[in-house]
Amino acid sequence: MTQTDGLTEEATLRPHPLYSSKRSHCCSSQGDGFSVIAACFSTVSVVITVALLVQVHYGNPEVFPHGAMASDVPQCSKIGHDVMLTGGTAADVAVAILTCLTVVHPHVVGPGGGGVVLVHDHLRQITEVLDFMSALPAYFNKNETPPQSAGDGRSIGAPGFFRGLEQLHKRHGKLSWADVIQPSVDLARNGFQVTPQLAQALSLYNITKPSDLTPFEKTFFPKGLPLQKGDHLVRAKYAKLLEDMIHFGAYNVYSGEYGVEVIEALRASGSPISVSDLDDYKVRIHAGLNLTLHNRTVWAAGAPFGGTQLLAALAMLNTAPKDPAKDPDQLYVAIVSALRSSASALKKLVGMEHEEELAKHTDALLHESKSGTLNTDPVPSGKPSAIAFSRQAVAQVAVIDTFDLYISAVGGLGTYFGSQVMTEHGILFNNHLAGNSHQINDVPADDHTSNGTKSPLPPPTELQEVLARPLTPYCPVIIVQPHEVCGLRVVLAAGQIDDALQVTSQLLFLSRNISAAIEAPRIIVNVRTMDIGTEDLREKQKKLNGFVRGIFNNMSQTLYGSHPPFTSVNAVSKFKDILHFYSDSRGLFH
Repeated sequence: MTQTDGLTEEATLRPHPLYSSKRSHCCSSQGDGFSVIAACFSTVSVVITVALLVQVHYGNPEVFPHGAMASDVPQCSKIGHDVMLTGGTAADVAVAILTCLTVVHPHVVGPGGGGVVLVHDHLRQITEVLDFMSALPAYFNKNETPPQSAGDGRSIGAPGFFRGLEQLHKRHGKLSWADVIQPSVDLARNGFQVTPQLAQALSLYNITKPSDLTPFEKTFFPKGLPLQKGDHLVRAKYAKLLEDMIHFGAYNVYSGEYGVEVIEALRASGSPISVSDLDDYKVRIHAGLNLTLHNRTVWAAGAPFGGTQLLAALAMLNTAPKDPAKDPDQLYVAIVSALRSSASALKKLVGMEHEEELAKHTDALLHESKSGTLNTDPVPSGKPSAIAFSRQAVAQVAVIDTFDLYISAVGGLGTYFGSQVMTEHGILFNNHLAGNSHQINDVPADDHTSNGTKSPLPPPTELQEVLARPLTPYCPVIIVQPHEVCGLRVVLAAGQIDDALQVTSQLLFLSRNISAAIEAPRIIVNVRTMDIGTEDLREKQKKLNGFVRGIFNNMSQTLYGSHPPFTSVNAVSKFKDILHFYSDSRGLFH
């Protein structure tokens, strides 16, 4: 892969004594896939040490010895770099970066939230999804008016963030738990400069007279004023929580020493989350979804995440009447159509009674999408014709290591600062259940228990029974060439389905590299209001061109200008032994 502009970097894999030859990957051998894999197991291959680049004008591409990673915060990527230098796997690096982000970017991610990790072991051809999304409480009442405001405790789902990271580390990590968490303990204890992103998020909050009494206000609005870019912020109590998590595990964060503090904060907010909701929380591990087209296999995370809709929309684009590769300007029009059709079809998956049935209907949906026979007739009158996800504020991390372990991770609190409900030790709870009436209330519920007697409690919804987690647009993606072990491989992390679809489409249909695909103009598609948002960016090359705008106007399509902050996509790619990686400039404020 060649360097196409000043915003990207490459590194060639070279031997290094830190790594065992048993799992190292080398793509310099000639021959078929089996021969290459055999050669790889006998040859040490790691990335040559290259200078760490941070915060260039259009993003912060990052090249590190032995692998590559991309996130929105150079300081956290540097921690990941150090972890990889000491022999850490992609899983170790992802855990280290995400933990750092809970310190530096508490407005988007933290222990009170949830997320998903898509893992692909390229040498062993194993792909799995770790689902640690916030869960619906057992006593969640679907008959109540759904929570709409961030401060409503009913908007909080039972968190699983650090339990998910702990599982990722146990299954795919190499270093000790302390090795990957301690750098963030030190960062929180010693303090750090408030990033432009955190300062921007705080400026969006209309807290005119903070009482300085709540933990949230004490931390982020000292002396009644929001923190500013460059302010020095020390999070000593949060450092103590992370340090205790090193010794006692993720369970301690939610239900151990800090359990009383957590429950008191939740009850004060009106949340129905109980001790048993926290104790019984489980990280779910299942197979990823995949779709092969254009000699690429696209892996994604299915329900409750955005992978089902993403793959359905890609399949529709592949069968579109106009080939996007021959008419790139039409790609945006085709993307809007595919998103709307796939969202309408996705509605049929809500309310499946069993996970097996959900999987079967998902397979059927993808088959119909690929064949062009998908029926997107509206659902019965009175119910939304499409699932429309609210925009999420997320942290997204992409990592590739020398062992050819690929990690795409997305985590978040919902909107900025989630529910704003925060404990003294810095656990800021999500608002993942806010405004999800179309995901929770539209499904008829059984008002009987399994033994046929009337239940004294509000009946669970099908989403509780099947997913126990609200649907979310989190969209980790991994792309590989199925019959070419050393072909192009891409790890892409996005918080929104439309972002993931547009970047993936640029890669698959227009054959662009990851920096060009990520920095290309993007639109924001609301599949329910039929509106399209265009990014209000100063850089001319990132604006939707006039010809495409004209196409939408001729279709009587409503266009509106959207303003920063924009959602971002981060990615790492690998071709043979060349790494190429990019962090979206939309994730940085200058």
